[in-house]
Amino acid sequence: MNYIDSLNLKVKFTLLFIIIGLIPAVIVSFVSTSNSSTDVTAKVYNQLTAINQIKKQTVIKYFEGRKSDLSVLIDIADTMQQQAFQKLSAINSIKKAQLNDYFHMNKSQLDLLANSADVRQALPEFNRQFKNKRQWHSLLDKYDSSFKPMLDYFGWYDFFLINLKGDIVYSVTRESDLGQNLAKELTDSSFYQAFLTAKNGSKDQIHFADFKPYGPSNNDPAAFAVRAVTIEGKHQGYIAYQQPIEKMNEILGQRVGMGQTGESYLVGQDNLMRSNSYLNPTDFSVTASFAGSNKVTTTATQNALSGNSGTAVILDYNNNPVVSSWDYFEVSTNIRWAIISEIDVAEAFNPKSTKNEEFYKHYIEEYGYYDLFLISPSGSIFYTVARESDYQTNIIDGKFSSSNLGSLIKQVKEQKDFGFADFAPYEPSNFDPAAFVAQPLLDSHGEVSLFVALQLPLEGIQAIMGTRDGMGETGESYLVGEDLKMRSNSFLDPTGHSVTASFAGSVEKNGVDTDATKRALSGEKSTDIIIDYNNNPVLSSFDRIEFDDFDWAILSEIDESEAFASIRSNTVFMTGLMIAVTAIVAITGFYVAKRVSQPISEIADIAQHVA
Repeated sequence: MNYIDSLNLKVKFTLLFIIIGLIPAVIVSFVSTSNSSTDVTAKVYNQLTAINQIKKQTVIKYFEGRKSDLSVLIDIADTMQQQAFQKLSAINSIKKAQLNDYFHMNKSQLDLLANSADVRQALPEFNRQFKNKRQWHSLLDKYDSSFKPMLDYFGWYDFFLINLKGDIVYSVTRESDLGQNLAKELTDSSFYQAFLTAKNGSKDQIHFADFKPYGPSNNDPAAFAVRAVTIEGKHQGYIAYQQPIEKMNEILGQRVGMGQTGESYLVGQDNLMRSNSYLNPTDFSVTASFAGSNKVTTTATQNALSGNSGTAVILDYNNNPVVSSWDYFEVSTNIRWAIISEIDVAEAFNPKSTKNEEFYKHYIEEYGYYDLFLISPSGSIFYTVARESDYQTNIIDGKFSSSNLGSLIKQVKEQKDFGFADFAPYEPSNFDPAAFVAQPLLDSHGEVSLFVALQLPLEGIQAIMGTRDGMGETGESYLVGEDLKMRSNSFLDPTGHSVTASFAGSVEKNGVDTDATKRALSGEKSTDIIIDYNNNPVLSSFDRIEFDDFDWAILSEIDESEAFASIRSNTVFMTGLMIAVTAIVAITGFYVAKRVSQPISEIADIAQHVA
């Protein structure tokens, strides 16, 4: 056998070995790689889907928790409201009873004086000597010793004796009305009105005239009570007292149970004050009210003067929301006053702890909210913890009524149920994106008596979406609204794709206008390879979270290269393994061919020689 034949034999053996060894290796490698790739792909898809679904359920539970928190706050607010109503109503009733006792005592004292020996003796003497100025003045001095102590004891502003013609024949204070005739010189006064009623009315009754400016008393408001004096069946004249304001202020000004912002006051049928305001004594004292015609025309006043009593949240004369308890007080025939006790809603509904810490402030710090609002039925924000520029504005028709909080309160007011407002820039919070939940507190008639709202922090949702377990180096989960703007911060691009940046910028630069987002918002739930907002191929698992009036897309994504890195590693390994197997089989075939070709060559040579 020549060299070429020997070489051909070796090559044939080597190829035979390679074919025999490589075909099973290729088949095994292909099947193994294919199965491995399928398993890994399924595992990656399932893992990403599981992560997305877990976060979806966690987000849903987060909002269910916010709804539960609000439900608890509504119960707390209801309890606080009922306690405030009951407490204020009790205070108002007590003060009404005290006022009633005071006026009853005044009438009893005037009745007592009308039948006293001093008055029965003094009045006829004054009637006889009134024209004799010298004798009259002597009588004034004489009876001062009897009547001045009584004036101090009874606590009246002044005490008068009046003859049948209406001449004021005696006065303790001796102001300019002494000696004047009520019918001629004081006809515009309430003193004359009381005298006229007493003159034409029953002789044993006390006739009261309401407050009016009274010239002799520096034109300050004055009220009078007049009673006829009858001696041995003969009408001799009248006695009267000038009603002081101090005692009424003392009764209404009692501070027990009134906190820092509470006050009680009286209002007449002319809507002017009958006692001094504690909160605004400059404009709403009795004197200032009459002088400036500063009227109190609140819901409480109108109801009380109409003969009704009640307690509710209203706007007071300073246009502040208050808890108001009102009732009416019948001073005399055809004279009715409103008696009103009020306290700011913020104080009434937000008690302080023993450490002087506000309840709601402690609440949001404990549960991680950005802010908490108490809002009146008319939309007035009378309390917030943060005290931003929305505080004491009207969220329904005021400066911020077009905000998402304004829209939410209008919706909640109409539906009378829990509501959620999606994230949007909120001016009072520096135009940062804010979301809100709100719920109304309904009274026994099903009407709104209060709104409670919570401003949600971005951190709450971000804590859920920012969890990194199972996300590798390039994985992230995030939320996108129907406006294609972020509802949670991106892990891969926190600068350009944060919630704040997304709302401040454009959808093209800072939003997520991807195939996965659109498919998710349309209601599709799937996992697929798509191009993300950074134009990178990613494996994306997407779904939709549905709320009352809007939806969010929830996406969990990881770079395709990282997601399928193990498949590529396995392919590279199997390729290297096949190359190694091929080399080993080739070497083995070549070696076997060499060993086999030697004897064959020798046999061939012997056969050739014999031939």
